[in-house]
Amino acid sequence: MTEPSVEPPPKIQIVQVDTLATDLLALVVRCLATTRLGARFHCVSQHGRTVELTLTEIRRYPTVTVTEVDPPHAAQLVLTGPGTGRDGLRLWAGDVLHGINPVA
Repeated sequence: MTEPSVEPPPKIQIVQVDTLATDLLALVVRCLATTRLGARFHCVSQHGRTVELTLTEIRRYPTVTVTEVDPPHAAQLVLTGPGTGRDGLRLWAGDVLHGINPVA
């Protein structure tokens, strides 16, 4: 009997950070492990608070949205969460974020 394979958690490397609004953040990323819509990432704000970000949109091209992105592809991800605006999080190109995919 074979055991089901365990999918690695989502992992992305930031290429570019764009603030869309107070609670919206757009990241251009390189995918290091399959990342699905609804994935959650935990980050630390500049004030030391843990902030949970939820992936709400994946754009492979300006007019093409998808439900997941896999390595080695790049995409623009739109995340939502409190304090994600210009003064909330300190995310930089090269940072790697690890998360949790929603249950399939």
